[in-house]
Amino acid sequence: MSGPMLPRRTRAPRRIEIGTGEPTYPVTAQDYYRRIYFEAIDLMMNAIDQRFDQPSFDTYAKMESLLIKTFNSQDKSEELKFMEKLYNDDVNISVLTAQMEILQVLLKDGDYFCFDDIIVKIKELPNPEREIIKDVITLCKLILVNPATSAAGERSFSTARRLKTWLRSRMNQERFSNLTVLNIHKERTYRLSTIDIANEFADRNTNRKRNFGTFRVNDVQ
Repeated sequence: MSGPMLPRRTRAPRRIEIGTGEPTYPVTAQDYYRRIYFEAIDLMMNAIDQRFDQPSFDTYAKMESLLIKTFNSQDKSEELKFMEKLYNDDVNISVLTAQMEILQVLLKDGDYFCFDDIIVKIKELPNPEREIIKDVITLCKLILVNPATSAAGERSFSTARRLKTWLRSRMNQERFSNLTVLNIHKERTYRLSTIDIANEFADRNTNRKRNFGTFRVNDVQ
């Protein structure tokens, strides 16, 4: 198998040439492909910088860092000042500071490296324990609704175009929102029990209950 080779030399059409100088060509195949590779790397680096160097992402990162630093017993004064400045109307900073210590005790068993690890454990806490960390839960809700640039956030816009087409232009907002959530979070949608959904659908109406009865696992196999 032969190695990389220089492509045939071509010249741009005269109508789009700029200047009167002679065009330059790479001397070796290595020079030719080095330019292509460096251009691709520059484009990827610019795309990454553009993706993460945004105010919304910085907000998300600071709130997540506040939770992570709590479990690592690190200084979180900078993150608390940020929360006090931006979300003073949503959470009480002094109460939040105390509740973060309680959260560290409640979730002492386990390693937490990102927000997803923490929110899963918080959802597993019983209601009495969740009641004593209300401000921490408010912080988690703020993280969940923060419009950080992400694939999931951008998928919501492209999904909207596919769901609300010209043929579905009269769809109401509630139905549209529910369909969007089901379409975006497919991994959670697939875990739903179709038997429970079918029975709930039938139980909401006497006529449906009479026509469909009760669904069982064998009915969908």
